[in-house]
Amino acid sequence: MLESYTPSFSADVVEALKAGGAILVGQTNMDEFGMGSATTNSAMGPSINPLPHLHPPSSSTSSPPNLTPGGSSGGSASSVAWRSSFASIGSDTGGSVRLPAAHTNTTGFKPTYGSISRFGLIPYASSLDTVGLITPTPSDAKLLFDMPPPVLRCWSSTASLLSSLGSPVDVLPPSSLSPETVRSSLAAYYVIACAEASSNLSKYDGVRYGSRLRDGSVGFEEEYEGTRGAFLGEEVRRRVACGDAVLEREGSHYLKANILRNKLRDDLNKALELFDFILIPTQTSPPFDLDDPEDKIDQNSVRVANILNISRPAKPPSRSR
Repeated sequence: MLESYTPSFSADVVEALKAGGAILVGQTNMDEFGMGSATTNSAMGPSINPLPHLHPPSSSTSSPPNLTPGGSSGGSASSVAWRSSFASIGSDTGGSVRLPAAHTNTTGFKPTYGSISRFGLIPYASSLDTVGLITPTPSDAKLLFDMPPPVLRCWSSTASLLSSLGSPVDVLPPSSLSPETVRSSLAAYYVIACAEASSNLSKYDGVRYGSRLRDGSVGFEEEYEGTRGAFLGEEVRRRVACGDAVLEREGSHYLKANILRNKLRDDLNKALELFDFILIPTQTSPPFDLDDPEDKIDQNSVRVANILNISRPAKPPSRSR
């Protein structure tokens, strides 16, 4: 859709990095408009997880498997895992920075909503989108983001390390944040994300932005539908269609989803009166083969942070600090 489009300005996060002395070395692959969890929904083709190629089994004579790096910012995570870049940026609407970090043994950080300017970021779901960071280690990310001490402690520690150092670790009582509330929040996430994606992506019609399928034999509406059908990927079209269906109900589903979102936020704030932070697995399964279906990725635990607009880092399990 944006193959021949050249932006007239740089995003705020890019300008901030340049002002801080960062050297931009290139652009990375991603799922189209950030919609996907394996970096397979890209006009450039899929990204490949570099870990099996960096550390192939010494006894194996076969080629390393091509595994997914996760998505949607899989290219960003792969570039850091390859050490072809010191750090990379991505957008996190429902785990798109943290999932690739989990799959590539890098550090992914989704900061609190609004703490990094989204100006210049193509929106997917405006109330969920967050500019995030991917780096080799948490200490590297600290150079890019001035984190307050409580967040830094959450990021650089695991539950076992905290216990060994004498810090109290307890289980969050089910009454504080029930599984039913969390499951409902995931349904709210999909309603909000798809509805806002449908609204935000409506401008990519070939008239104001992007490529255009010109057919003088049909009317404008047919040409508009043909343009979006020809130049938007399958996953993007699917999510936009879901958003269209939500918004056709006069926004009632969207409003109810936001009411549920506010209830979950209130429940979490009450839980955090007893705890400094909550430790949650980013991903419950290892990277899968690129030939396997994308729905094997468990995205449930990462999306709660977006629905709540809260900070949530993702740390490699192999590093204690």
